[in-house]
Amino acid sequence: MRVQKYLILILLFCLITNGFGNEKALKKSFETYRTAIIRGNGELASMLIDQTTVRYYDRIVEMALYGGRAEVNNLSIGEKVLVLKCRHLISLDTLKTFKGADLFQYQVDNEWFDRTQIASLAITDVRIKGRTASSRLLRGGQLLNYGYLFNVEDGIWKLDLTAGLEVVDRDHRTAARQSGLDENHYAMQLLKDLSGERVGLGIWAPPLRKQTAAETEEASN
Repeated sequence: MRVQKYLILILLFCLITNGFGNEKALKKSFETYRTAIIRGNGELASMLIDQTTVRYYDRIVEMALYGGRAEVNNLSIGEKVLVLKCRHLISLDTLKTFKGADLFQYQVDNEWFDRTQIASLAITDVRIKGRTASSRLLRGGQLLNYGYLFNVEDGIWKLDLTAGLEVVDRDHRTAARQSGLDENHYAMQLLKDLSGERVGLGIWAPPLRKQTAAETEEASN
């Protein structure tokens, strides 16, 4: 474990010393991220996502722990699937300890991402403007009509994965339509397919109740 942390620090140092003003440095960050996903190195991959992405995962953790049925039902289909997936596949004791970066690391470590698909990706048409950048994705050499955004944080180009959420939603909507199920039943069937276990209606109930302001104040006294 110490050796792995040491190697991660070396990789991050190399990314920093490459600078962030050029396309080569950006592509190096992307390749490091891509390789981390393929190898299931969630610790390294989580260090290469930007704060916009971390805040998105913070919200997913919050909804997985405290979101009521109406709140979860109002999420986009991609967010809904992810929240219910957290409830179904992660123990409550573990989920309670998570922040957004922890959930992202867990996803990578436990192969929630399609590693084969990630392995086929490359970026092109990189456009840098100061400390932000956009790109287009290539999959197996074929140009896609979307890409990743990047931001410089801590001297490193980091990925803003929220730029691709609409694509995730679109893919889920297409799969739901093809299955003949509405979004909610599609999400439950997907969880059953992933886990091999029945998914009950209790999945929609929040595992925890958030304390009211009065309860929080009383507990602190």
